[in-house]
Amino acid sequence: MLKELKNKCPYIIQYFDDFGFLGIFRCIITEYCPNGDLDDSIIEYKKSGQNFDLNQINFWAIQIMEGLVFLHELKIIHRDIKPK
Repeated sequence: MLKELKNKCPYIIQYFDDFGFLGIFRCIITEYCPNGDLDDSIIEYKKSGQNFDLNQINFWAIQIMEGLVFLHELKIIHRDIKPK
């Protein structure tokens, strides 16, 4: 099912494949995101001493919600929402 989601929603990174490793791990291969993830952005803001701009927070929140709406319309539940 995940492979069919490729390039269908701009707020979901592209999934390529997954595989088991050493019988106890699951590895997921996704597209490379050169700007990092939301956690990287939060860390950079904190390091620079900047306060979060409400527009930036709204921008991130809308992207997250749009991605979740897309998944929920496909009857997919994401159970691990976090910035990392």
